[in-house]
Amino acid sequence: MEGTFTLTPSEFSTTDLTLCLQLAVSERVKKANSNTTNTTRSNTSRTANSMATTRQLGTDEAFTASQQEAEAVLDDLLQLVRNLHAKHARYDDVDAARLDAFIGQMESVPPPTKCENAAIDKALLFDADKVWNVIPGTINEPVSDLGETERRVLDECLALETASESIEWKQLKSDHTFVKMWSKHVPAARGERSVAWGKATTTLDCAPAVALAWSFDFCSRVRMQIDGEEGNPARVGVGQLVYLSRLRKRFDRSKDIDAASNLRLVTMIQNHDELYTEMEKEILRVGVSHFATFDSQKGKELKMDSALTKAKIAFEKGDGHAWGWAKTTVRASPEHVLAHVLDYYRRSKDTSKEGERSMKVVNDHNRELYARYKPGFGLSGRDFLNRQIWRKLSDSSFVIVAASIESKDHPLLTDVVRGRFPLAMRLRGNADGTTIENVIQIDFGGRAPALVTNLYMKSRLSQVTDIQVFHLGLRGLEEWDAMDGEAIGEVLVTKSDAEKHHRKGETEVEARVRVMMEKHKGLKELGEKHAWFELLLTKIVENKLRPAGDSKAKLCNMSAKQANVIGGALASCIAANLTAHAAVDEWILRYPAMGDLEREYAWFRPMMNTIAQRLLESVSWGLKMRLYTGAGLSTMDLTSDLYMIYTYATTGQQGTALSLAIMVGLCLLGQVWVCYLQTRKGPMRVMLKEMLIVMSGLAPGFHAMRVANARRRSASTTT
Repeated sequence: MEGTFTLTPSEFSTTDLTLCLQLAVSERVKKANSNTTNTTRSNTSRTANSMATTRQLGTDEAFTASQQEAEAVLDDLLQLVRNLHAKHARYDDVDAARLDAFIGQMESVPPPTKCENAAIDKALLFDADKVWNVIPGTINEPVSDLGETERRVLDECLALETASESIEWKQLKSDHTFVKMWSKHVPAARGERSVAWGKATTTLDCAPAVALAWSFDFCSRVRMQIDGEEGNPARVGVGQLVYLSRLRKRFDRSKDIDAASNLRLVTMIQNHDELYTEMEKEILRVGVSHFATFDSQKGKELKMDSALTKAKIAFEKGDGHAWGWAKTTVRASPEHVLAHVLDYYRRSKDTSKEGERSMKVVNDHNRELYARYKPGFGLSGRDFLNRQIWRKLSDSSFVIVAASIESKDHPLLTDVVRGRFPLAMRLRGNADGTTIENVIQIDFGGRAPALVTNLYMKSRLSQVTDIQVFHLGLRGLEEWDAMDGEAIGEVLVTKSDAEKHHRKGETEVEARVRVMMEKHKGLKELGEKHAWFELLLTKIVENKLRPAGDSKAKLCNMSAKQANVIGGALASCIAANLTAHAAVDEWILRYPAMGDLEREYAWFRPMMNTIAQRLLESVSWGLKMRLYTGAGLSTMDLTSDLYMIYTYATTGQQGTALSLAIMVGLCLLGQVWVCYLQTRKGPMRVMLKEMLIVMSGLAPGFHAMRVANARRRSASTTT
């Protein structure tokens, strides 16, 4: 093997690296050729033609095998270049240097030529605020030195303006909340081409010169990387309207802006000393009273996407619309959680369904909130107007109440139905962070049935989970503990909006893990420390059942190849063990690198236990299959006993039939007695229901269903 390793200094403090290798395989081919020739000569019964054919085939096969092995060796050796690139990649720094160089040359740019002026005039033909209006100084004041071709282009654009004034813009679906897109299709006249126009608007968190420089730098490191990740290495066919969304994401500083706003609100909360009026006190009193509906453990439990969020639904006497209750724990102080809720214009808030929203500040603890949007379910537009008031109850306890009001600033609209959305939120600080309790009621107004409103309840209650996930993403790796590990595990196995916008060639699970690695501070730090960790999580969450591979790699020498093997092996461990914890034990003991992770990070084992438990409950070959299989066998056993009693009784073996019937009856009576002991303190109807289930012989099926659905059993339910 021969090779050269060349390092050449390049611009912006970078280095061009070239590695050339030559691996000789001629000796292997020669040896294989000699062996094949000797074997052929020993067979004297073959003809000369057969000998030549055999010799040639043997040589070709040997050469093919040698070439494949050589390519595999070269691929491993050239991995050095990929490793060096990954270790020393500075895309952002290099692009920043290129942007600074471009901006520095802007002042010395020569004036545009005639053709460039014509192109600029054509681009600025249509005003952004008044669609299809001509910009003064272009068409209204024609450039005198335009040529015949340039004049014809501008005349065609002016004709399009006149022909499409009556056509309205049609809004397009955007993949970014802060990017709005529209399109307009101009019908073609006979013999002419059909024309479509598009428009997109957004606000960039950067100076105009920076945005121009990045747009002009077509070979930017980051832009080329994004094109490769999106499956467009040739960098063609990218929609121009979608490009604006990419530009918005590139310069997005929403986290910094939200953090500054949150800090300002926290300071305001800590220094608040304003007095409350009688009207404000009454609104607070009524709002807090709704917690009493759920303090007595009443209501029907709702199964939320996250197991860390508990939710119930109940009806107050005389009220046709249900009240919902949700509770979870957030790893942040009550002041920061309250500031997050009060930040009405925060960037992280999902406003994709809201058509209009506004806020009128009365004082630091009182404000009026207005929102209008389309709720779905075939309902017409709705709007809500609430007065939101917060108050500090103790050193670590706050309450927020919102009540529906009427105001002359937002009168009733003819095409929009006014709804009601009262809520109360209680924040209590503790050693783990802040416990949030949220009580809401949704009334869409008009003729919207209560059933539709109640179905919408779950998505609104999940907002406490969104608050939990948001603050979890702000915690660094050094702050994580076992509780954070459980929360991260829940988020990893819960479907998210990121899956709806996955990249080309990317699976939904890959998109979910990728977005989490980008947004969560702790995971991002871990990914920078261990580049293979994202692949490991992806293979774990995919949970595809396959034969488990072997890996003796330690944490210090882990690679993407090893992470692929280890992550994919968890599914087979789950299938081979009765419990999720046992599966994780086997998995960690089998792979030394995972044992190193467990010893280094206290949150790793709780995270894996949570992931394994959720995967075991969800897959068809997991917990549900085992539960229903056991319940089915138990029911079949009882059915076979009844059949044998009938067979013995009809064949003259009454003694045997009677003894078997007594045995089955005593077994059922024992279950009924246990049922009575567990339900005697509860309502009579619950006791009778459980006894009826036991006597029918269907108790195993009901119990399996309850466990599979992860329902919390109360004291009045038979175990």
